[in-house]
Amino acid sequence: MSTILIIDNDLRQTSSKVDLLRKRGYEVIPCTDVDSCLEIVEDYRKGKVKIDCILLDVMMPSGQFKSSDTDKGRNTGLILHREIRKRLGKPIPTIVVTVRNEEELMKEFLHEEGITGFLTKPVRIRNIEDEIERALN
Repeated sequence: MSTILIIDNDLRQTSSKVDLLRKRGYEVIPCTDVDSCLEIVEDYRKGKVKIDCILLDVMMPSGQFKSSDTDKGRNTGLILHREIRKRLGKPIPTIVVTVRNEEELMKEFLHEEGITGFLTKPVRIRNIEDEIERALN
């Protein structure tokens, strides 16, 4: 069974993704802020939790990152992805979730190691499953 880390500050979006993915047999770790996400990553590094794939929302509050680095949350996802990779020393397959007007930011992600796919909100569960399967294979 694959474990998916969902990083999205929108509680409603996170809850619906968690419920749907669990019904489809995935283990899911929900995370709604940068700081708790980095705690989970540390637990993964120590072997306390399993993470096979990350579903990462691009726009989130900056948490422990300097707001000047995150451009008021606009690229917090990119900075968080880089921080996860730095802390682990390797990438975890990551699917980036964004809104339609974030195409410029998506281009920045194209060259990042570990990014396996993109989804545009609103996302359908079938598209999430397809991207997860692609990321895991």
